[in-house]
Amino acid sequence: MQISKAKSIIEGVKKGVVKEALPLATLCILEENQSLNGNQIRLSIGQTTGVFLSPAFFYSTLKALEVAGFVKSQQEFRSRHFQITEEGLCLLEKCEDLCKVLNLLIARLLP
Repeated sequence: MQISKAKSIIEGVKKGVVKEALPLATLCILEENQSLNGNQIRLSIGQTTGVFLSPAFFYSTLKALEVAGFVKSQQEFRSRHFQITEEGLCLLEKCEDLCKVLNLLIARLLP
């Protein structure tokens, strides 16, 4: 297989994994940090995984997490800051094994 094709396949898989795992990744970042604005969370995921998602895609996921009760937000100055809720912590706890698998997969895909 050509090297460029292999890299393209790996990048596609990596992006797909990050997109599918975005809700859990967001909760993990919020678990580690007391309060972050959406852009800080999005950039943190991008820096960690090398996959920088569009703001529109990311914010729709963040809004869904808030509607479901896994995160809460509060307006602080000019930006909205997010925090994980007890429900979000419970979800992470229930997904602990899945998170381990995702961490291994992402670590294997990252250079």
